[in-house]
Amino acid sequence: MKWKTSIIAREDGGRFSGSIAGSFAVYNYIRFNAINPFSEFEESNLLIQSVPKENDLPKRLENWKLFINECKEALTNELQDNKMLIFSGDHSGSAGIFASFKEALKDEKIGLLWIDAHADLHTPYTSPSLNPHGMPVGAILNLDAKHLKRRDLPIEIVNLWDEIKDATGSLSPEDVFFLGLRSVEKEESTLIRELDLECVSAHDINFLDIDGLAQRILDFFDGYDAIYISFDIDALDSYYVPGTGTPVPSGLTPEFLIELFDLILPKLPIKIFEITEYNSLLDIQGKTLNTIIEIIKPLGKHFEESA
Repeated sequence: MKWKTSIIAREDGGRFSGSIAGSFAVYNYIRFNAINPFSEFEESNLLIQSVPKENDLPKRLENWKLFINECKEALTNELQDNKMLIFSGDHSGSAGIFASFKEALKDEKIGLLWIDAHADLHTPYTSPSLNPHGMPVGAILNLDAKHLKRRDLPIEIVNLWDEIKDATGSLSPEDVFFLGLRSVEKEESTLIRELDLECVSAHDINFLDIDGLAQRILDFFDGYDAIYISFDIDALDSYYVPGTGTPVPSGLTPEFLIELFDLILPKLPIKIFEITEYNSLLDIQGKTLNTIIEIIKPLGKHFEESA
């Protein structure tokens, strides 16, 4: 089964424009600099949703629902026969990627490794910002979390959120592993406890042996047929990644992630590897892009071996 590369990007989920440009920047750097094996991967469909920044929540949710359904049309068939390296814009796009993953592999046991500073477990009831890029895991887990609500919602928003959840598909909390969390609102912390979600925070990592952590991840996904890794670059310490919309200090280092990937990638049935939330318009002298490439390059051998 071969690997393909694709850009599946939108940027209406966050506060800033520039994450679509960031997806193209990484993609083009790999192509133009002939970074193997990635530059040799066959190109897949590009799906771009570039819409004006909207302050109107119903419009933003309507756009998000449209994107999710378009993802399913573009990616589902691809994922039945291929593995995908995806450069996405803001993290709300992951709901569409997951929807395709779920639809393509409906008869298989699938799991999600979410590498991020944020849990993205919010819903329109709980989100402080109402930015959709803080809600993709909430959509994937089909949450409402009304018992934690910050606000009542008009029926229009309730219906749109139900349609987004339906379009996304669903995953059980027992199939999700969080890694690197450190910027989590109280509602999300409560949901992590209530749903008994597997979580290794950035703080926890300071006290763990990396071999033990790798084994914990491998044990968690033992018996799974396909894994989707969603890597939000803000999982890294903000020193390394100024070019992202929500940088957070006290995060992971590139060296740590490279070593961890060396330990787990050869032993996991990876179907999708997504890199998300790089905003080239916020980057400082290309520092973030260089960090991303530093992490990507060593992954090549694992991708080749699993093709």
